[in-house]
Amino acid sequence: MTVADTGVLIWIARYNKLGLLVELYGTIDIPPGVFEKAVTDGKLNGYPDAGIIGTAVDNKQIVVRKIGVSEKIDRRGEVLNCKLSGG
Repeated sequence: MTVADTGVLIWIARYNKLGLLVELYGTIDIPPGVFEKAVTDGKLNGYPDAGIIGTAVDNKQIVVRKIGVSEKIDRRGEVLNCKLSGG
């Protein structure tokens, strides 16, 4: 299963439901932009869910990989002549 929205991933982690997603769908894939916002930025800002998501990545429950979503967002930004977020 691919989670391409940072907000959704954060809320799932905040309510301790990442295990349920893994149980239902197996490994969760996220693009690098989602990891950056959820974990890297989250840790810098002291958000506890960042640690939960980071641990899931360390345990291979969440896999960070470049997926087509980021490329599509980049193309939409070009079409709309603006910068869109990758997560």
